[in-house]
Amino acid sequence: MAEILIIEDESVIRLAIERLLKRYGYTPTGYESVEKALNAAPLTHYDLILADIRLPGRSGIDIIREAGHVPVIIMTSYASVRSAVEAMRCGAADYVAKPFDTDDFRTTIERALDKKTQSPKTWVPQNPDLTLELSLEEYFRAFVKVHEKELTETELARRLGISRKALWERRQRLGLQRQRQAG
Repeated sequence: MAEILIIEDESVIRLAIERLLKRYGYTPTGYESVEKALNAAPLTHYDLILADIRLPGRSGIDIIREAGHVPVIIMTSYASVRSAVEAMRCGAADYVAKPFDTDDFRTTIERALDKKTQSPKTWVPQNPDLTLELSLEEYFRAFVKVHEKELTETELARRLGISRKALWERRQRLGLQRQRQAG
């Protein structure tokens, strides 16, 4: 099964994620900092990396830049459109707000591993200096990802300044299925 690196400074969260991944049949390895992870093994040893965005020393964003073809999923307790956009622009495979639904988390991991298997070259991080402006598509993806669990479809559409029908059509075109109703 896939070997997954977890970089999370909060030991309770790191150990919970390790247990969850073991239950799903993965081989997790956890560290509390980027430095400790880099000293233990090359990043290319892993099939997937899960990294908190805020870590002591270097951030999870730094890992994206060094991971090469290995997909990185950024996790954060402080979800914002800005951090989601930064992570995706740097080449993150996905962005997950903590606490997360375990089924959604598993789907996110499987999707990242499937994409890596299909086309490893797509995981080479982009140079953030080459992307000076945020495209509307990137903004839409980031906004929906950060807010869809807390807002209804009507509220999402209103904040984006579009109709519910336009929101639905754009979700379909971009492959962004509704995760869960706000409640």
